[in-house]
Amino acid sequence: MQTFKSFSSQGKRTFPLLLTFLLLLTACRSVNNVPEDGIIRLTYAVLNEKAANEARAEARQFNLSHQDIKVDVVEYFNENGRQGRDRLLTEIMAGQMPDIIHLGDDLSYNNSEDTASKLPYQSLARKGYLEDLWPYIENDPDLGREGILEAPLRAAEVDGGLYTVFNKVTIQTTSIAERLAGNRESWTMAEMLEIFHAMPEEAIMFPGAIDRDFIFYTTFSGSIESYVDWNTGACSFTSDKFKSALEFVRSFPAKSIEASDTAALDAEREETADKIRGGLLMQYPSSISNPSHVQWMDAYLGYGGKVVFLGVPTEDGSSGSYYQLAGKPLAMSSACQYKEAAWEFLRSTLLPRYTDFSSLERYADSFACIPINRSDYDLVVQASLRGKHSADFMQLYGLPAVRLRNATREEVDRFEALLNRTERINLYDENIYNIAYEVAEAYFAGDKTLDEAAQLIQDRVTLYLDEGR
Repeated sequence: MQTFKSFSSQGKRTFPLLLTFLLLLTACRSVNNVPEDGIIRLTYAVLNEKAANEARAEARQFNLSHQDIKVDVVEYFNENGRQGRDRLLTEIMAGQMPDIIHLGDDLSYNNSEDTASKLPYQSLARKGYLEDLWPYIENDPDLGREGILEAPLRAAEVDGGLYTVFNKVTIQTTSIAERLAGNRESWTMAEMLEIFHAMPEEAIMFPGAIDRDFIFYTTFSGSIESYVDWNTGACSFTSDKFKSALEFVRSFPAKSIEASDTAALDAEREETADKIRGGLLMQYPSSISNPSHVQWMDAYLGYGGKVVFLGVPTEDGSSGSYYQLAGKPLAMSSACQYKEAAWEFLRSTLLPRYTDFSSLERYADSFACIPINRSDYDLVVQASLRGKHSADFMQLYGLPAVRLRNATREEVDRFEALLNRTERINLYDENIYNIAYEVAEAYFAGDKTLDEAAQLIQDRVTLYLDEGR
């Protein structure tokens, strides 16, 4: 048998191709599974039409640049998104798992029908259906842990493993003046109420348009599973912590102003603007994506000083801020026969998009989102330091616009401190969230007491967990 050492010059030229082929073979369950035509075919499951359109474009581009790997998009949706989701979950449980899975688009806070297009990420990971992607990142010559922002990906870990990758996030938090919050980095419900009650009587806690749906989403989308012990199946929805959170949500109006009621919306905006002018708005729900946003919040909510970013109240001292997915979360099946080929597709999610400052302008989201790729992130930070913003002015509630200047190193440090202490991400189990939301609505309407609602959520989530174990 001819060895590598005895290859001719022609053989040496073909060695890289042979090596690549051999690496792909090692990713297979057995040599017998290699397709006869030499083309590895991967299935890519999507749950809604928007995702399908994007996936088809990505697959076409990938297939054109990879002669030996072909990605086929498989659609799991119809007029009822949940039916598609449930069909995919049924196939997964039956051992018919796609190679690559789009876990679902990011969700809005309004509990819309789009929630039917979100897979139970943590549950699938814990049951062994998804592949841990940390080893692939660590061994990737173009990435490694040093090539990505670790904090958002660590927030997506399940029991220390990373089972999804995505290319961008935002940080959802609340901005509050440092003179009100002091040197806090987080707060409890009691501390938040104490600060609010110390303000003048005419002060408001949130802008007037904030309603229960929004507060419920921001309170629980990144933390609902903190009330579940996945190892034992035990729940703590009857705890004082959870009941206090429900009481807090109930204190807000049931519904915000309808979009069609322009007069009411104008009045609400003017009232909020007046409160900001008077230093009487306690906190503002904020999406923070770059150091310039720190500068922006200081200008409006710092009240002559700086703001701090506390997020929602927590009882254990953890950060109340959370990462909101701004890019598609992709996962690899643990049963995939050609894992290296699947990673070749997934890794593109983490590769750099930007080459220089001018390239930032070609992407509408370049300053609206935090890139996971380290070089992209560094370029966005440098752009902020040099005053190369997506806009020269930023405005809030009809108040005079703030002219953005070059970000300072101190503003960068505050942004990165927020980035690094944020520990949660809104990749929650949809079923648990919806159980809590449905029962909470009965409590908000007065149909159940607080204790009854908490116990019912406890019982229903426990049953759901038992059925899935």
